[in-house]
Amino acid sequence: MTRRRFPTLLFALGIAISGCAAETPFYPDPPKPVAGQPTSLELSATPMTGEKAGQAIVTARILDAYANPVVGASVRFDTTSGTISPSAVASDANGRGSALLLATRGTVKVTASVDPSLVASTLVAIQ
Repeated sequence: MTRRRFPTLLFALGIAISGCAAETPFYPDPPKPVAGQPTSLELSATPMTGEKAGQAIVTARILDAYANPVVGASVRFDTTSGTISPSAVASDANGRGSALLLATRGTVKVTASVDPSLVASTLVAIQ
């Protein structure tokens, strides 16, 4: 009886060792970040007061995946009210591009975009 169990035991061990279980799926490595490629867009606004009321400086800052400024990125500005000039700028050596917002008193939404996937908005209180 022992002789009959021995081949069965070896067969069972062979299956366990050969990996009869489901194979582990292969997942490819995710793409590596590219230096200089825009991945982050920050938007800020500085409303003016006094003689320059009704105006605000709007600044976009573009960074890559390593938090380095992106030079020469094309930034487009849009507003829900008033005008913004220029409506498109290229980012400078610090990754910044600025425009002047002219609007009547109230709250204005300004949006900056670098490409369809990088968009940032902010509300600006015009005095």
